[in-house]
Amino acid sequence: MDEKLADIRRHILEMATAVLAMTEKAVAAVVERDEARARQVVAQDRDVDQREMDVDHEAYRLLNAGILGEAQIRFVVAALKTTTDLERIGDECVKLAHAGHSLVHHHLMPERARIEAFAAPVVEMLRDAVLAYEALDVALARSVMSRDDEIDDAYRAFAEELRRSMSRDLSALERLVQVRFAAKCLERIADHATNLAEQTIFIATGEDVRHAGAR
Repeated sequence: MDEKLADIRRHILEMATAVLAMTEKAVAAVVERDEARARQVVAQDRDVDQREMDVDHEAYRLLNAGILGEAQIRFVVAALKTTTDLERIGDECVKLAHAGHSLVHHHLMPERARIEAFAAPVVEMLRDAVLAYEALDVALARSVMSRDDEIDDAYRAFAEELRRSMSRDLSALERLVQVRFAAKCLERIADHATNLAEQTIFIATGEDVRHAGAR
C-alpha cells in the first residue's frame, strides 16, 4: 500500500514539474512572441491530461478498496484535488500559448516589460507551491497563500491600465485584448497555486484552510 501511495505522489510531482515548465514556456511564448515555445506547451498539455487520468484512476481504486488509514485517505483525497488544479494550470498555459501565437504578428509590444513583471511573481508562487507540496512544507505553503491577494490586486491594476490604453488607441485593440487575456490566465494560475498550497497543508496537518477568511 505504501508503494502505491508513493507512486501516486511521484506521478503528482512529475505532473507538477511539467506544468511549472509549461508555465515558464507559456510566459516566454507571450513575452517573446515565440511560436516554437507555444507549440511545445500545447503538445505537452496532452501528457498532463493523461497523467491526471492515471492518478485519478489509481486514487479511486485505493479509496474503493476501503483499507486506507485516516492520513492515507487524506492524502488520496488531496491527490484528486491536486491533479485537477495541475490540469487546469496546464489549460491556462495552453491559453497563454495561444495568446502568444496571436501576438506574433504584432511587431511592437510596449506592454512586454509590464506583463513580464506581472508574470514573474506568479511563476515564483507556482514554483514555491510545488516545492511546498514536495517537502510538505506548511510554512512555505502558507507563504504561497498569503501572496494570492497581491496577485489579484496587481491583476486588477494591470487590467485597468490596459482598459485605459484600449480607449486611447483603438488601433492597438487586438494586441491589448490578447495581453489582457494573458494576464487573466496568469492570475488564474496563481489561484490554482494557492489551491495546491491549501492541499499541502491539508495533507500535512489535516487542517482545511480553504475559504478560511469566510469563517
